[in-house]
Amino acid sequence: GMDRFQAIDIAIDGGIDLKTVETVAAAGANAFVAGNSLYTAQDMTRDAALLRARAGEVFGRDAFPSI
Repeated sequence: GMDRFQAIDIAIDGGIDLKTVETVAAAGANAFVAGNSLYTAQDMTRDAALLRARAGEVFGRDAFPSI
């Protein structure tokens, strides 16, 4: 199964926002570049935290514990 690929990081750059991050995480991505969605956010800090939380819900843990 997919367990043998846990050491591989899959990054997605483009189109990551509060509407897409969970779908992309569920598809296997574990690194996300959310430039435009954060730069245009009314509250970048809040939206970054929401992105982390939503991806983390898919992973069952904090998606970015070191950030």
